[in-house]
Amino acid sequence: LNYHVEYDAGIVKDQTIEPFNEIEGVNDNSKIKFKIEDIEEPNLESTIPITLAVNVLLTEPIILTFNENVQAGIGNIYIKTDIDGVETIIQTIDITDNTQVIFNNTLVTITPATPLPSFTVLYIHIDNTAITDITTNNNHNLYIGISDKTTLTFTTKDTEPPILNELIGKDPPHEDITVEDDQPIILTFNENVFVENNDGNQSIQIYNKDTLELKQTILIDSDRVSVVDKVVTITPFKFDTLTPYYINITSNAIKDDVDNFYLGIDDLSYTFTTKDTESPIITQYNPLRTVTDDGITKDINS
Repeated sequence: LNYHVEYDAGIVKDQTIEPFNEIEGVNDNSKIKFKIEDIEEPNLESTIPITLAVNVLLTEPIILTFNENVQAGIGNIYIKTDIDGVETIIQTIDITDNTQVIFNNTLVTITPATPLPSFTVLYIHIDNTAITDITTNNNHNLYIGISDKTTLTFTTKDTEPPILNELIGKDPPHEDITVEDDQPIILTFNENVFVENNDGNQSIQIYNKDTLELKQTILIDSDRVSVVDKVVTITPFKFDTLTPYYINITSNAIKDDVDNFYLGIDDLSYTFTTKDTESPIITQYNPLRTVTDDGITKDINS
């Protein structure tokens, strides 16, 4: 910081016997000047998004505002999350990469090259050599950086549709051949789901796989469909015995709590076959048998 001193004429005198000789005043910035060296590091005053923000867009820039003009030093910015309790780096950004980091006086704008992951708690770390202030003597003061998980943490918006659980998503399983004729269909998703208010177009369709004939249409909001948390239970009408079926679901029938819709099923990726539940019957006798008038059964040729 630069300073100068001004004073009025007559406030300073020599030490001669009275009358004293007055010294002329100074009323400009050219005679007495001095400089105080800046020894304070820049401080982070605010951020966008604010810490603990939710529903942050996946492509939203991260903006840091400092108390003084800053510039790039040497180091990185890290976007991190915890996966199963383990600190995991999502992206590493070189502070000198001007395609991702822009310095503009007191502002630092960080625009990651790839979108952030959906519905994830993230936190930002910055090396303590990455950002400095701007001084004329090259003794730049370093920003202390961020090394904790609370200074700048936020949660990204959920933009992913619900999906069926990979292990237990379909019951009966795909290509099962032992399905009962009255067995319900149970779908388990990776998150809590809801059925869409029906306009007559959202439904589950059950087709005969051999003939491709539509056998049943179940409206998604009918009493044959129930939802509890992640589980959708469908109670079809009775199936034909020993028959192959496939299931289709419209893409706007099931959604999560922020209106991301399940993509549905429109192919043969979910098929099953009912088992044979009918008792055997005799279709032919050899030799033929008949009943006489007196009620006695005997061979027809006896």
